[in-house]
Amino acid sequence: MTAIELVHAVEKAGGSLALKGEQIKYTIPKRAAWLVPELRQHREGIVTLLQRRKALPAMPAGVRLVRWSPKQPPIMLEQRSVVIDVDKFIFTTLMEIRARLEGKDWLATGASAIWRSDWSRWESRWT
Repeated sequence: MTAIELVHAVEKAGGSLALKGEQIKYTIPKRAAWLVPELRQHREGIVTLLQRRKALPAMPAGVRLVRWSPKQPPIMLEQRSVVIDVDKFIFTTLMEIRARLEGKDWLATGASAIWRSDWSRWESRWT
């Protein structure tokens, strides 16, 4: 296993790795204890990966970072939407689908944006 594969394996198992000075602090569930010898073997690579994670990324011109506090993985991301006017939502969504099918992507904005990240799944419902 490579260092990055080990880090991912620990995080996937529900564990975590953190750098405290030059030491790697970790929590690993018992079912993943077999990873500990591997972590020791790839210590230098893991330290490098953890240092890169803590490094501040370059900000675009005109952007000032107020606070930098990245969360420890795994991080759950979830998107929720609430529809209040169902008739308007249906009408708008159908208009956006029509625009997208006609190649007018610039018109396909708004209510159906929640499906854009997974357009192929939404599109397959209509084919």
